[in-house]
Amino acid sequence: MLKEGYAAVTSRKVAREANVTSQLVHYYFSTMDALFLALWGRFVTANMERQARALNSPDPLGAIWNFTSHVAGTALELEFIALAHHRKTIRKEIARAGDRFRKMQIEALSPFMDDYGFGRDKGFADVLTVLLTSASRSLIMEKDLGVSVGHSRTSDYIEKWIKRLSAVRRHNCAKKRPRKQAGA
Repeated sequence: MLKEGYAAVTSRKVAREANVTSQLVHYYFSTMDALFLALWGRFVTANMERQARALNSPDPLGAIWNFTSHVAGTALELEFIALAHHRKTIRKEIARAGDRFRKMQIEALSPFMDDYGFGRDKGFADVLTVLLTSASRSLIMEKDLGVSVGHSRTSDYIEKWIKRLSAVRRHNCAKKRPRKQAGA
């Protein structure tokens, strides 16, 4: 899919890559949609695990940016999104997985909104996750098309912004910690 796009994926090509017969591919996957859904399921499972590890880091905001900026994973996801425009069963699964990823990100960020300096507006975690994932996807899509103007400055700005917010969070968390009393 990454080399030639989803439209070039056939059971014969899959069989050739897997070094099996196309009949065996059809035995396990009665339709190409079944094959695509199995591939999507593996992709989602691996990325959910990767994202869960990343979100448990001390910097969940930076983790979301780093995770969604992963070129190979996002490029494959975008190929699936293109496929979903033509296949409703694929679209439904991609939407379901997208909601699961977003909810996981929001759940990880929400407790820290006050620490990041956004007050008690835990709903702003929704906005942050959409902004970060949308920006990273746009940059990856444009890069794939050959567009590069403004990309490095945008990435640099987002990374500086995340570092500033992370510094605010560390500062606010340090203020909340009880100080040791002298002689204790």
